[in-house]
Amino acid sequence: MSRNVTIRVDEGLLDRARRRAESQNRSLNAVMERLLLEYIQDSSAAEEYQRLMSCLSHVSSGRRYTREEMNER
Repeated sequence: MSRNVTIRVDEGLLDRARRRAESQNRSLNAVMERLLLEYIQDSSAAEEYQRLMSCLSHVSSGRRYTREEMNER
């Protein structure tokens, strides 16, 4: 189910966004929907990363490694 929303955007910015969307054969609505999806996914990825780091907080290498050791192949 879609819902209409009203936002306030600088006129010049809106014109530029419309032209760019048109040059990509896309609607401005489709562009905005994609941006919103990316916005919430980025947040989810950051939260997932923080949870993972919390789960791994007990892991220790036992010592500090030198730069050379870290870059050995």
